[in-house]
Amino acid sequence: MSTPYCEIFNLFLFNIQDYLIDEMYDTSTEDFEIYATNFLLKAIPSFNQCKQDLDDRDDTARVFNVTLTLTEKNILANLMTLYWLVKEINNILEMRNFLVSGDYKAFSAANNLKEKRLWYEEISKDVDRQMTSYGYDNNNWSSFFEGA
Repeated sequence: MSTPYCEIFNLFLFNIQDYLIDEMYDTSTEDFEIYATNFLLKAIPSFNQCKQDLDDRDDTARVFNVTLTLTEKNILANLMTLYWLVKEINNILEMRNFLVSGDYKAFSAANNLKEKRLWYEEISKDVDRQMTSYGYDNNNWSSFFEGA
């Protein structure tokens, strides 16, 4: 069996609220999938304890050649969300550099940045907990006790 990227992309879309991405999805699913694949490719190395071989995939067909569990799909979607948030945070910081301080809406932009950073921290903690739990659940404990 295999797992198409779109299953992870749908979970990712559920995590975020981005009108530009929503519009891209509505206008061209193909363009959206190309864009979202970049976030997935950033997420894959971060999920290095996945028991599935995430390198066994076809990026052209946008499919993993293995069957991912719902937990694995959710972890990847949450990691994609983290990388999307990094992009959003960097975008706010870069915007501040281009605008004259009098033109910059410091209060609203600063609050936006603060909220995104807090959201990033919360999702980061959550995905760390998910990966830790996943690691414990998928550990071969019998080999650990055989050496004792």
